[in-house]
Amino acid sequence: MRDEIAIVELDTAPHAAAIQAALAALREARSHEDRASERLETARQATARARIDLGRALMAARELWPARGPRAKGWGAFLADQRVDQDVALDAMKYAGFVEARFTGTYREISPDELPTLRDAGIDQRRLGSESPVVKPANVFGGSGDPERGAYCTPKWLAEAVGGWDLDPFANPRSHVIATTSCMLERGDDGLAGPQIGEYWLADGGRHRATVDTRVWGQPPYEIVEEAIAHYGHTRFCFLLRFDPSTQWFRRLYELTCFTCVPIGRRLDFEPPPGIQASANPFPHALFYARSADVTEEVRRLCIGWPVEHEIRAD
Repeated sequence: MRDEIAIVELDTAPHAAAIQAALAALREARSHEDRASERLETARQATARARIDLGRALMAARELWPARGPRAKGWGAFLADQRVDQDVALDAMKYAGFVEARFTGTYREISPDELPTLRDAGIDQRRLGSESPVVKPANVFGGSGDPERGAYCTPKWLAEAVGGWDLDPFANPRSHVIATTSCMLERGDDGLAGPQIGEYWLADGGRHRATVDTRVWGQPPYEIVEEAIAHYGHTRFCFLLRFDPSTQWFRRLYELTCFTCVPIGRRLDFEPPPGIQASANPFPHALFYARSADVTEEVRRLCIGWPVEHEIRAD
């Protein structure tokens, strides 16, 4: 009598569930990657247009000084007063002049894909450091390899003064800020994941959400500053941004701020990425705190600070 072969049903359910979960995570990760790429392109265009604006403004000012003669030196003194490096000014004017010669009308009539790079304009990239033979600058949005943008960091002295934080949603690999969790687009994270406010995405940890008790360090690129304030304004934040009451985002942020600190005795010069020439920062900056209890003694020593009259959050 022949033995019958038993039919064994394989338990595939756990494997199927794991595969489906991984597929869902992959789709969401790709979605965040697409969003990061879109923000990168928007920022690249904003950078090119701001460079044109700067060049045009400098060219208009340059007409006040003759090329030769006793008054010619006034141009250098003027740039020094504006805290603009002469090489940076020259490159900006060359860039704007290249655009004016290449296109008709204003830059707003130029389609985004036509905006020239510094290389297109014939500007010496090696002097700017964007073609360093050792290392190319990191991109502020990460991973694109674009040599014209880089992530600027909070100076180490201030990063040490503000102490540690729960979340840094706009970090980069060279950041001095200490945070338990950080988001870096260089590794596929997204500090502005949605749809709920406070949500962020970690490439190796999925979706999370900052709550009213999450201590958030905020130093976002200015292209997304309003979005960043809206996304993390409910948290126990500290935003490091320009002290510029003329902007719309300032009013929104100040309404959420309980304590403001401005460094005294020194400008806040941010650390440039490798290969990028450091330039003086002409703008005063401030630390905007959601809770005055988060202001460290070192920050109080280095800054002048004041409570905002509409403080409504208890320490």
